[in-house]
Amino acid sequence: MAHAHAAQSQSQSQSQSQSQSQSQSTTTSTPESTGSAPVSNAQLQELLDAWTTAEPEARSEAVSLDDFGLGMLPAEVCPAIDLDAPLSSLTELLGLEAPATETAAAATEADTPYCNQRDNPDAGAKKADAQCSPTALTMSLLAIYDGDEAAFFAAAEPLLEEVGESVDRDGQPEVAVTTLLRATDWEAAFEAHPEYFEGDPRWRAAHPGDEVIQSPLAQAYVASRFEAVEADGLSIASTATTVDDGQSSAPKDFQGRWDWTRDAWDNGGEVSFEGSFTGSGHVLKLLEMDDQRMVVHDPYGLHLGSRGAYLKNGEAPHTRPTGAAAETFAARSAENPEIAAALDDAVTNGTSFDRWGERNVFSKTELAAMDALEWVLVIEATQPATG
Repeated sequence: MAHAHAAQSQSQSQSQSQSQSQSQSTTTSTPESTGSAPVSNAQLQELLDAWTTAEPEARSEAVSLDDFGLGMLPAEVCPAIDLDAPLSSLTELLGLEAPATETAAAATEADTPYCNQRDNPDAGAKKADAQCSPTALTMSLLAIYDGDEAAFFAAAEPLLEEVGESVDRDGQPEVAVTTLLRATDWEAAFEAHPEYFEGDPRWRAAHPGDEVIQSPLAQAYVASRFEAVEADGLSIASTATTVDDGQSSAPKDFQGRWDWTRDAWDNGGEVSFEGSFTGSGHVLKLLEMDDQRMVVHDPYGLHLGSRGAYLKNGEAPHTRPTGAAAETFAARSAENPEIAAALDDAVTNGTSFDRWGERNVFSKTELAAMDALEWVLVIEATQPATG
């Protein structure tokens, strides 16, 4: 999977950078200034992050990078920075090896397009606001196909033809997924592959009619039909059971499901999961994960802290969040500066935004409080995914 390989690449780059930094720390220094210290590669990456996310006018040659609060570069260096190529010019000035410019986060973002459930057409009786599960699954499938919608539609077309439907290549990918979920012959699917349904023919009773689009069991089966998905690489953990390679075992507590999810993600699995973010439950797509937090695509919007409180995709808030909601907004948008810019535009100009839920950050503590990982669906790519 892209994020696993990117993470490995990032780790290797960081190791190389640390080694380079250590070897140069006694010899590399900035031009003479008021107490400027040697600059390490880690500091350089932090500097570049601040440089590239700053407002354009704040990156003028006349502004010292000390103004970013980093205290690393003197003002004399700024005129020599090439604004069109800050990475290469800074590394050349400092005599450092350039750190990797594509982090795991950037690679994951590129390979996992964001899908907004709130602009979906109705799926039978299920309105757009009830389509978080298939939308999150669609994001996982798109990631499997390296974000290539054309490849995704080409794979979905024969599957849709089998159930008497057609693919709309100009439409939204999640429509293809919800159509497959609704049109599948589930009795035949269970007979052919009971392992995807925990071997329990009663599963369908819990998801009658169009409710089937919200079932992780149905989603696992539909995912297995795509050629780029490893048929034996689907697994589910929930408060009721843990299923690996078609074999059910005892359920895990939250920490157990967290560790299980982390292991699956580290090994390249594409992960979606449910939690009590709304009164009826809600499903998100995992992008990044460590011991204490997750970065996710939330197909509904930006969760403001309390259950059901959302800045919904397609909305244009007239005022800024206040109090605890303001703190939550800042934490959620920490990995996506575009969200803060969109809020400024919305409050000032009344402009709506369709991607409030893109690359949102949640702490582990928050997720535990919202019963996150109530169920977790993992799908894995064949190798190569789109070969």
